[in-house]
Amino acid sequence: MEPNVATATKPVKIPGPDHPITIERNPARIVVVLAGRVVADTREALTLREAAHPAVQYIPRKDVDMAFLDRTGHATYCPYKGDCAYFSVPLDGDRSANAVWSYEEPYDEMAAIKGHLAFYPDKVDSIEEFVSLFSTNSVPYIEAFTRVVIGIAVLIGFLVVCLSMYTAVLERTREIGILKALGASPGYIVGILLRETIVLALTGTFAELVVLSTLAIAALYIGGCAASWALARRGVALSGTPLNFRFLGAAALIGISSMLALIGLGSRQEIIGLATLIGLSILLYLVQVRSALTRPH
Repeated sequence: MEPNVATATKPVKIPGPDHPITIERNPARIVVVLAGRVVADTREALTLREAAHPAVQYIPRKDVDMAFLDRTGHATYCPYKGDCAYFSVPLDGDRSANAVWSYEEPYDEMAAIKGHLAFYPDKVDSIEEFVSLFSTNSVPYIEAFTRVVIGIAVLIGFLVVCLSMYTAVLERTREIGILKALGASPGYIVGILLRETIVLALTGTFAELVVLSTLAIAALYIGGCAASWALARRGVALSGTPLNFRFLGAAALIGISSMLALIGLGSRQEIIGLATLIGLSILLYLVQVRSALTRPH
């Protein structure tokens, strides 16, 4: 389809620099209220921005209570989107006549809004957008503070891991001596200790994921209950090797530090920094093991 192509009866245009149209997923929750009733409630809205016009929230039909809507005979045409159908919401009489519109068969460039509905702000009580008030954009210096906290966590984790490894090697000199007396090679002994370390580190990381996920789900549930209660007050209803357990603390700290660094920061330089710290920990551990292997028993 070429720009500004004219069909037999209707002009067809494609968005361009002179008339840009963008469609983006809106991460916020959108609630449409009319006559004290929730007509639409979604977390999957699409925000359409067209040239100099105000942004419009397109809501999936599955998140709109279609029982409140009556289709009308009113229709319009947009050369960029196609034929537009309208719906009234009888809850509020004539005020909400043709308050809702939908492009049921939009042109290919606007296919994302198919199956979505939009509301005129002046024909409903409110179109509320609920977003998080706590973010790196809304709280000054929060990003810098987060980076400092994560850096301290990684540093402390590194120091505790080194201490735990050193203590574990010192406490196992007798076992190392027995293995050497039985003819075990240094490489075999190092392999056993490294396997234990890897298993415990993975166990600690998995345990942290489970604990943090559980806490996050609990926090989200409590927050959701609080939000639902607040909305209800406003009249809005909601639809084989023995494991040395002294490693567990170190493994947990590795898990915490890794997740904080990878999730909270996530840039390549910071991931490289984290990998360097873990590499230094392993290197120091190998030095300690080597020292224990060469120490007389």
